[in-house]
Amino acid sequence: PCPFPITLAERLILSSCPPDGTVFDPFAGSGTTGIAAINAGRLFVGCEIDAGYHKDASQRLADHQAQPRLFDAPKDHGEQLTMDT
Repeated sequence: PCPFPITLAERLILSSCPPDGTVFDPFAGSGTTGIAAINAGRLFVGCEIDAGYHKDASQRLADHQAQPRLFDAPKDHGEQLTMDT
């Protein structure tokens, strides 16, 4: 496990990924980087070999996207982000 705050991942994404970029996390774990990418208005692609982490991350990303927001990140792509098997 390598827990880290969403705000740290957001800062890294905002400073290193262009606004129309895609964030790739080859060890997606619980989906923290995916949530940070959503918050930053970037696309996200994550890979996870562990079925338990994959299930948890998929649910966490879906729950995060379903939350109403006062201010949304730009949605240039208009697609829901998911982690598919």
